[in-house]
Amino acid sequence: MTYRLSEISGVLHTHITNLATMGINDTDDLLTQCGTPNGRERIKHATKIPVEDLMRWAKRAELMRISGMGNEQATLLVASGVDTLMELRRRVPTDHHDKLEGEKETLFIVKSRPSANTIRDWVVSAKQLQPSFTIH
Repeated sequence: MTYRLSEISGVLHTHITNLATMGINDTDDLLTQCGTPNGRERIKHATKIPVEDLMRWAKRAELMRISGMGNEQATLLVASGVDTLMELRRRVPTDHHDKLEGEKETLFIVKSRPSANTIRDWVVSAKQLQPSFTIH
């Protein structure tokens, strides 16, 4: 699913304006241009946005490709130690559900924690998606 850049935590209006000058207007554009180290470096030089920010936003955008996964749910996954599609693929849904249930901080991120079935669906979807983000 494609989202506006404003739907990703931490992307400010000034960032959106700078990224638009490079043809990056949504999460698909962000992944296309910032999904690789070379792409992130190119965008950094053109926009002066730090590579770390571009990488964090691209990771979030990749998680948001999963059906039913918006920024809030992606933020929850990142807070629980899952920041890439590849990492989500390796999770055991019931174990990850139990981990989220045990973390009080997660209630500050989402209105309600995802069910074990929802997490299972996310893991299945992650395994079916072709990764569009590389760290190295």
